[in-house]
Amino acid sequence: MDKSKEELLKANGFNVGSAGEFLGLTQDEETYINIRFDMCVLIKSERERIGWSLSKLADAMEEPIESIKALESGDFNIPMDLMIQALLHLGTSREQIAQILYKT
Repeated sequence: MDKSKEELLKANGFNVGSAGEFLGLTQDEETYINIRFDMCVLIKSERERIGWSLSKLADAMEEPIESIKALESGDFNIPMDLMIQALLHLGTSREQIAQILYKT
């Protein structure tokens, strides 16, 4: 957000900050959420890029399609290792996964 818009919002009584600040998250919690979000986005974009359906990914991973839907929607009941497995099944490189982890 540019400074002028931020100043206008503040002048009108609005608080300006990150979602993490609004929710009272620690930096580690916010980072974890951002990593999970970025992985979800990458899973869906890679699946669509290679032309796989949800059911094809589910079959390849031997997981129920509901798990794959939950995985792409960012459901926190889905473990991180399943997200990484999905990325690897889709042909995502270790470097691409590492970029998510090292992104600041």
